[in-house]
Amino acid sequence: MFLEISYCSVYSQNKKDLQDVIQLCINIPELQNYYHPEIEGRVPLVIMDNGIVANDIELQQFGQSVLFINDAEFFFYGITSFLKFQKVNFSGRSSNVQFLYPIEGLEVKVNLRRHKNTWKLKSKEIVEQ
Repeated sequence: MFLEISYCSVYSQNKKDLQDVIQLCINIPELQNYYHPEIEGRVPLVIMDNGIVANDIELQQFGQSVLFINDAEFFFYGITSFLKFQKVNFSGRSSNVQFLYPIEGLEVKVNLRRHKNTWKLKSKEIVEQ
């Protein structure tokens, strides 16, 4: 029983870290100009469910929940506006994240650092391809 409780506690912490880090990434101020929520099909924000980011985390953008959509749903619904995470790494108190916003031709690289229990943006690189 003790091991089961410990495992759940560790999992919850990792899930919270992932949620906090991804939320910080999608909230980067410089990205907001690229989202264009006024254009049909851009809201709610969609993340490609490619196994890089757990699809059970709760994220918000534009006052709505972020959706996780798999490949079949992209084709079925004709979704063209989405974030595609390529890398999410955690190492101690640091995290490195890399993702694309293909509809705008963006590649984003983010480095974050945790101080106490709060993740903060350390550096970012946004490149238009």
